[in-house]
Amino acid sequence: MAIFGWLGMGQIHAEQAFDTQISARELRRETGAHTRFLWTHPLRRQGKMQHEDGLELWVLDSEDGKGARKIGASGNYHRPLFTADGKRIVWTDYPAREMRVINFDGSGLRTIGKGQMGEVWRDPETGVDWVYYRDLVEGEPRREGHLYEGGKTWRIQLDNPEIKELIWDRTPIGHASLFYLSLTADGRYAASAYPWAGNGVAEFPNGAYQKWHFGCWSGISPDASGRFFSFDGGHRFLHLFDWGGVNKREVRLDTMQEYDRGDVYYPRWTNHPDYLVLSHGPRAYLAKFNEDFTEIESYIKVADESHRLDRGNWLGHPDAWIDPGPEYVAPDTSHLEPLDAVAEVEGTWPGESEALVFAWKNRTARNRVYLADGSASPVEMRASGLSRYGSHWQMRLRDGQFTPTGNQAANRIVEAVKDAKAFSIELVVDRGLPRQDGTIMALETAEDDANLRIYQWLNRVNIELPRSVVHDRGANKGSPRRVYSVIMRNNAPTHLVFVYEAGNVDVYVDGEQLDRAHMGGMNPWEIDDFEAWADATKLVFGQRGDGSDSWQGQLEGISIHAIAMTPSEARARYQLYAPYLEDRADPPQSEVMARLISMTPVPSEQDMGIYSRALISNEYEVIRTVKGEPLSGKVVVHQYAVADRRPLPHVREWKIGEEYRLVLEPLDDHPELEGERLIDNIENFMAPVFFEVSHW
Repeated sequence: MAIFGWLGMGQIHAEQAFDTQISARELRRETGAHTRFLWTHPLRRQGKMQHEDGLELWVLDSEDGKGARKIGASGNYHRPLFTADGKRIVWTDYPAREMRVINFDGSGLRTIGKGQMGEVWRDPETGVDWVYYRDLVEGEPRREGHLYEGGKTWRIQLDNPEIKELIWDRTPIGHASLFYLSLTADGRYAASAYPWAGNGVAEFPNGAYQKWHFGCWSGISPDASGRFFSFDGGHRFLHLFDWGGVNKREVRLDTMQEYDRGDVYYPRWTNHPDYLVLSHGPRAYLAKFNEDFTEIESYIKVADESHRLDRGNWLGHPDAWIDPGPEYVAPDTSHLEPLDAVAEVEGTWPGESEALVFAWKNRTARNRVYLADGSASPVEMRASGLSRYGSHWQMRLRDGQFTPTGNQAANRIVEAVKDAKAFSIELVVDRGLPRQDGTIMALETAEDDANLRIYQWLNRVNIELPRSVVHDRGANKGSPRRVYSVIMRNNAPTHLVFVYEAGNVDVYVDGEQLDRAHMGGMNPWEIDDFEAWADATKLVFGQRGDGSDSWQGQLEGISIHAIAMTPSEARARYQLYAPYLEDRADPPQSEVMARLISMTPVPSEQDMGIYSRALISNEYEVIRTVKGEPLSGKVVVHQYAVADRRPLPHVREWKIGEEYRLVLEPLDDHPELEGERLIDNIENFMAPVFFEVSHW
């Protein structure tokens, strides 16, 4: 059991201007212990993730009487963190791709090694300090904060950098530009994104993983409680969970006295389970949870540089160390229920099958690619264009695509199918248009040649496979062959299974096998050896890999098996998934004419930070209801304004005082938006809130 010497926090003195001596005294009085605090100060305006040079590292000690001061030279200090004893600070020099350490007094600066740091941890049994980091694979510079992609996750000994250990390589981890990671005190569990924006907890090294929420930063409590938080896309709330992702509650972070709109950033659990650090513009805070961890009880404004920084600039990446006292014992998390890597209940989709290679139910499920060694690796999808998740967490595709992060899933599918010379593909399709021409799913080469493609043409769904090298004598190597065409029904999810073996394709619709006489004709010898399938592949939903051939509709319940299912097995697939489609109701809609009366500014690319898409909040006055649920008066509407870091075309048409036709659904019926970036400057807190689906 952990023993702490910490005392409670008193009332905040938020009206007080920043004074280094007073802040140091208050820091001691409020925490009841020796406390150290750090933050970064930008010398010029830059992105909130602070990936550039032109930063200063500032510190404050409650005991030394020196006040706030700068240590080290100006440069880049990306996500600096205290060591377990509070005596040193470790960070990443992002442009140099190097991890560095300095003593609290500014001495002892040295480079640890190459990589991007995520966490610093002391082994309670050996006293060895470890730095957890990911190696960085250099990519083409595209935009601020996205210069590098993270590779494997390692840990390296802070004082013996020649000693390092592989910790995680089952999935990408963190965000492409930001590696946030936090560990329990015993080092067993780690909170992060696996990868962003699916936040959850993993057991290190390379153990089980569970996804508990979607959003930005995440954290796990340093005690043995197993509490976990994930930051919401609006940067106003923590979604706080107990172990297992249960007992969710929303904890507001924008309740400090000086709050003046905008976002809160950089939330991080300190080494004390009651305390959190965060920033809001030119101010950095130490915040205390209440006893039930349902709200922030009080704040200490540790640093206030509003006289030196404009509102658009930020004190960055704060951290705090609170002395736990000489009797501190690192808490043991062995009492927590172990994470289960597969975590599927018997009798539920996707069921048990040794031939299962890939399973993606919806965004909230524990989706997996099953590797050749029998292990399962989590799968996260990345949306682009106008594609997004629907209210049932399904893929909602329109002028965009979804792709699994990395190429592990695609490569594994090709490997398994080529070995088995057979496959079965299951998917639940709800088409958006009764007649269209677009790609639903494609398994492609790096050159965008299709190994396999399922697409809609007019009102039919077809499957294409490449011609065989052997039997076609190379004349049409790789050219597609349509092997099946099935008429889709309107406005309802349809469960499909495509089964291929020995040149024959069978298709099942809602568990029923279709007559091969209606399959559109195929010579069995044309695709019986898979020699035309290429190894270098990508798995794409909603478009071809190059962004062409868009399809509008919804997808879920996707599984791929390296086996030819029997009719009874295909029927069982439908029976397993059918319960998820029962009693499913779409959110109520209201089509209205409304006048725009107040608008949140559309964020610039620099303001987007690590996000690629964003909603903004606007206020309208309803003029009349055209159809659907009647609405009147003023309403607040969340509307997508940015996709792929570019303003959407219809945003340029928005003008205060103009009237617009909107299709609205209650925001409460769209839980999938919880983790999406939201910028909200509207102060009408009494108006009902809706999501606009006209363009989506």
